[in-house]
Amino acid sequence: MFYNKAMECEFQNPVNYLGELPSEGEYWHWRNYNCQFSEIELIQNTETGAEFYINKTLSYGDLILIIILAIFLIFGIFKFVWNFIQQNWNFKI
Repeated sequence: MFYNKAMECEFQNPVNYLGELPSEGEYWHWRNYNCQFSEIELIQNTETGAEFYINKTLSYGDLILIIILAIFLIFGIFKFVWNFIQQNWNFKI
């Protein structure tokens, strides 16, 4: 399934339906093309020579973890601010 992946393509040699160079106004298509998927990127450290690949996609599991951690972070910030503002009252969260 390639419908959600980023592609970079280089097209070469336009031809008509006979495989010849097309004239002006004639229908044509590409004879040669070279496509590369850019969902994985190579990262290299120039000082140490270390290299690794980064996957540029976000899976459903990653999304669920981000949402759960964001909820806990927002709740923690709210709790801190609430207890800071209401420090003289008898109840705290």
